[in-house]
Amino acid sequence: MKFWWSPVLVSLTCLAIGGCRMPWEGAAPPKGQVVAIVKGDEVTLTDLRAELEGQSSQDPRSQKQAEQAALERIIGRKLLADTAHIRGFDRSPEYAVEKRRGDETMLALTLQKRVAGRVPPPTRDEAERFVADHPDMFAQRKFFILDQLRVQRPPDSERLKQLEPLKTMAEVQAWLDQQHLDYDHTVDIIDSLTTTPELIDFLVKLPADEVFVIPNGDVLMINHVESTKIIPVTGDQAINRAIDVLRTQRTLEAVTRAENQIIAQSAASIQYNKSYRPAPAPPTKASAADTRASG
Repeated sequence: MKFWWSPVLVSLTCLAIGGCRMPWEGAAPPKGQVVAIVKGDEVTLTDLRAELEGQSSQDPRSQKQAEQAALERIIGRKLLADTAHIRGFDRSPEYAVEKRRGDETMLALTLQKRVAGRVPPPTRDEAERFVADHPDMFAQRKFFILDQLRVQRPPDSERLKQLEPLKTMAEVQAWLDQQHLDYDHTVDIIDSLTTTPELIDFLVKLPADEVFVIPNGDVLMINHVESTKIIPVTGDQAINRAIDVLRTQRTLEAVTRAENQIIAQSAASIQYNKSYRPAPAPPTKASAADTRASG
């Protein structure tokens, strides 16, 4: 049986009787699966592992430092949360919205993890076929040396269209200067072994000297391939990388498929305010052709 002790009530009682210990004071020190106790609330090894999110190190000293840092984050969070509770912040409308959002996000992530956990691992034969089918990642592994400009994405999407006709980095720099947009000029490297097959296929088919843009959050990375180096990778290193890529692809496909199925099955239960109703999907070529034929 657990008791909930109101810190405010306890404080008033202590003042009335001339001082007393808090309910968690004098309790037995934590041991075993309990790594700390914060105002009577236990922090367990399970809590600590969840905070680490799979982070581990072969070096015992580094691992201990990571665990200690994670524990201090948990303790700090609990103390801040306790203070917020005492001040009544958990009864505010803003908290209710964020709590519901957080609960829904965690439930959705849990569902995704369960779906991902049921995806069978790729076999070695499948990995070998993947290696053979993707020479630009393995037998002809490429390092793309990039001349790169990094700029904050302009809030006006119409301005981005002005980049489309630009063909050289000099033209891009001149446009950025004209628009008074700050940017960093740097050098970057894309390793075909550690990036997605789709990006490698895009780069291989890119016309010579073509400038291309890779959005990364709020940052636009504007690139020009200065040179390409080929350093093959073979054997177990290639096979292990192929297994990782296949596992990631199949997990993403399985999760996306499950999500789409759930959403499609529940579509009839969704009611929109007419001001927020999604626009209808554009007809496919096949459906457009059928419409013309029937007309």
